[in-house]
Amino acid sequence: MFAPRPLLSIPLSALVAALLLTTAAFAADGVTTRTHYDDDDDAFVTTGRVVLDVPFATVTRVAAAYDRYRDWALVDINQKPDGDDFITQLRDVRYLAGGAAGRGAFDLTYDVDLVWPFGSEGDILRFAVKRERRHPAGGVDQLAVELGGESGLIEQFDLVLTARPHPKGAVVDFESRTRFVGIVDTFFPLSVYRKNVEWRIGKVIGNLKKHVEPRDGTP
Repeated sequence: MFAPRPLLSIPLSALVAALLLTTAAFAADGVTTRTHYDDDDDAFVTTGRVVLDVPFATVTRVAAAYDRYRDWALVDINQKPDGDDFITQLRDVRYLAGGAAGRGAFDLTYDVDLVWPFGSEGDILRFAVKRERRHPAGGVDQLAVELGGESGLIEQFDLVLTARPHPKGAVVDFESRTRFVGIVDTFFPLSVYRKNVEWRIGKVIGNLKKHVEPRDGTP
């Protein structure tokens, strides 16, 4: 079992600054992404897909290895394509088994690289495993996670990943929904979201592709 912890302990203004001052290109590495703003739900919705040139069983096996996500998910996640660093630095992601629903959660540790009192180190966002679908042949072919409570900046973050067979091996479709608190949403246009949140979602999926398609053929 694990006990909930405060999700954010730094000023809201620091996080707003950290996000608004960063820029990045759209996701590459064979990952396609698209984002639109859902006016009815006041949320950013990102959808995308990546084709993986490995057997479907390999993808479901890697997807089920939650404790190994920290080995690949955040590789190069803190550097923009132009070589500069993001202000918000994602440091680690750890899986915690158990919890109230028994499905566990992922703790994302991050730093905010700003001068005192706006900077911080070792802050944590917790994402609960909302749903997992075990494939009959083994592994997991669908995983849904959600932010475990309001963060002071984000009211909602949900991400669903679904794998299925493909003529080249496997394909992973994903969809995320992000809703910011009202004051942040007002100053967070779609263009900024795409350069920050959408890019990093796409980067994680691109890291998955690189992880399961290593040069030596042994993910």
